Amino acid sequence: MTGLNDCGKQPGMARDKSTRRAEPTRGSPASAEKTIISIRMPIEVLNFVEGESRSRAAGLGLKGADLESAINITAQINRMLESLRSCFGLPAMVADAVERDRAALGLGRLEYLQHLVFRRYEALAKNGPGFDREAAQPEKAGGRR
Repeated sequence: MTGLNDCGKQPGMARDKSTRRAEPTRGSPASAEKTIISIRMPIEVLNFVEGESRSRAAGLGLKGADLESAINITAQINRMLESLRSCFGLPAMVADAVERDRAALGLGRLEYLQHLVFRRYEALAKNGPGFDREAAQPEKAGGRR
């Protein structure tokens, strides 16, 4: 897309607001409709996204050429952004409460995530890494033996 900016327009042209659709609400699934954009990103960010995609493919048990062909930067970026948009797939009741908290604190989404990670750091500094591991593990079917 030579000569076009991140919005797909020639530099200096305003994006036509009449064709821009409102963002779907957090609880709605993302549209199957795709738009092609061109963005620039630092190589460190690209390497991070590629590493996340590689880890995901490896987590699915893929190896060698199958793993390499499964690395999809675009899909990984979409997964990451969709997770942020949809409050990481949390149940609506939880996501709504978290959204109200974020609004009450007057924080943007990224700032709110930074706040949550810092609060987690405070808890692990007090209790040690993995202190709530048992609570984070899903119960196995059939109970404990």
